[in-house]
Amino acid sequence: MAARLWTDAQKNAQAEKICRWSPWALSTGPRTPEGKLIASRNSFKTGVYSKTLKTFNRVMARHAKLCATLRALAASGVSENELLALWAQPPAPH
Repeated sequence: MAARLWTDAQKNAQAEKICRWSPWALSTGPRTPEGKLIASRNSFKTGVYSKTLKTFNRVMARHAKLCATLRALAASGVSENELLALWAQPPAPH
């Protein structure tokens, strides 16, 4: 469906109607504690925080994997110096 083409007069008339109607005055937002909690998380879905949160989660997942690997190596009897050498290696390309 094609977008409507408005004339300047139609735009002005519509703006006046909307100002008289004031739909924003009827908006209440969330009322219950549960609704407020959900609304407070909106920025984590699509906002600036979502990218930051995804990056943080990715870094934490890599860290957890590295820690698990180091624990497994330590349990298998690898020396502390060998673990430090492994730790100092640059990460493998993805």
